[in-house]
Amino acid sequence: MKSYQFAALALAAAGTVLMPAYAARRKSDPGPHPLKILKIVQDGSSTISMNGASGRYHLWMQNTTDVAVDKVQVQMELWSKTGRLEDTIKKEVGTVDSGQKTFVELKYNVIGETSLKPRFWVLYNAGKEAPVQFEIDGASWNF
Repeated sequence: MKSYQFAALALAAAGTVLMPAYAARRKSDPGPHPLKILKIVQDGSSTISMNGASGRYHLWMQNTTDVAVDKVQVQMELWSKTGRLEDTIKKEVGTVDSGQKTFVELKYNVIGETSLKPRFWVLYNAGKEAPVQFEIDGASWNF
């Protein structure tokens, strides 16, 4: 009987530790969004060594509306294979005019992890209190 109590206590303790981390993950605004991601390409010079990984991602986006979008920012989160957030790279884009295409380069260098999975986010001003954010899905990636 005591082993069941210990297992229940261990499960409850694990839940209290893991649930806040899971809840802290960002949620994407479903859209529609004025910015369209045209393509994401990982640079061929990316390296993986015993001590870590480094490289670059190139991202092309376009404003598909007839008004300028300001305070545009691109963020890349690098997650380890165990599900831990290793690094966040942010790049301020500024204002993207109507119909304009723009290019963003994101460089990373992470020590201690060789297997990283990126997640890309775009944030922009939509006249709300907080910036609108959406996650870029994998369909536009070109590896």
